[in-house]
Amino acid sequence: MQIERLTEKAKAILHEANMIAEKMNHQRLMPDHLLYAFLNDRDRWIESYLGDNVANFSALVQENNSELKKLTKVKGAEGILIDPSVKNILDSAEKFSKKFGDHYLTAEVIF
Repeated sequence: MQIERLTEKAKAILHEANMIAEKMNHQRLMPDHLLYAFLNDRDRWIESYLGDNVANFSALVQENNSELKKLTKVKGAEGILIDPSVKNILDSAEKFSKKFGDHYLTAEVIF
């Protein structure tokens, strides 16, 4: 994946996901970190994106927080590794984006 193809919002989501992984002392960037970044984005665009499914938004946030707490904590690790599942998500999003002729990879496509 080419970083320069990411929109500013997509970059911000990935940055936030990485920051929460670091803050929680997780060694790997996991899909749950990405979900956390989407659900806690300050613009709250994800709620409108979910539409009618937003009724369970608070339950989704709680479940995500619970899953993050279950991840193994590692003290003293240098840097965050990208889990293969996150790489697969990003690769799939990039392929989807290219399929429709989009030059940039948006947060919505990653979601």
